[in-house]
Amino acid sequence: FFFSSRRRHTRCSGVSWARRCVQETVSTQSTWGYHYKKQEKIQEAFEFFEKALKIIEQTDEVQDEETILIPYYDDVAFVAHDLKNYQRALECYEKAMELRRKNYKENSKRIAIGCGNLATVYKEIGKYEESLKLLEECAKIIANKKIKPQYMVNTYSEIIVCLEALNDPKGQLNQMKQQLEIWKEKGKEQGVKDDLDYASESSSSEEEEKSKSKVTNTAQAKKKDQNEAED
Repeated sequence: FFFSSRRRHTRCSGVSWARRCVQETVSTQSTWGYHYKKQEKIQEAFEFFEKALKIIEQTDEVQDEETILIPYYDDVAFVAHDLKNYQRALECYEKAMELRRKNYKENSKRIAIGCGNLATVYKEIGKYEESLKLLEECAKIIANKKIKPQYMVNTYSEIIVCLEALNDPKGQLNQMKQQLEIWKEKGKEQGVKDDLDYASESSSSEEEEKSKSKVTNTAQAKKKDQNEAED
């Protein structure tokens, strides 16, 4: 769905030598994770992302700025999902979602990201009601945002899957199919491919990769995240 990608390390003046060593280690683990992910060596990527997460969970920075954990949880969850390790994917996406709800406004795009991620795993394990609830929340948020049409295409496509699995309990299926076609047309008008999913868009974004470099300056990261959450 939506996927937060690599956090590149940038040195920060005033950071202690010990902390900088930790940051370098985390950066190295994440970099190798992405290296293997791009090579489609998902098991290797998973192991490196897990190492990075374990290290960052134990740093003092987390006590001051817990939102820096979110992209690391997303990294592990995304590759765990690819490995069909749905239990681990669910654990990490739930933790990331908890942090999102705690730190961002309910209409933030970051909440929508978490809803989409978590809904994907719920669908995979057959929890369609839970998935549908999150997808509806996601659709409600992003419908009022400046966002690419394929996000809505993917959201309504997933909603339709859940409704069909649940035998359309509220008679929403035809309405959702109509909405899907509307957003597909908008996507074509803007030259956006319909088959892109949230994960591929976010993980390939250079801007998103740069946004994860904030681990060395948590105060600045928090301010930036809060501003973005207002969008």
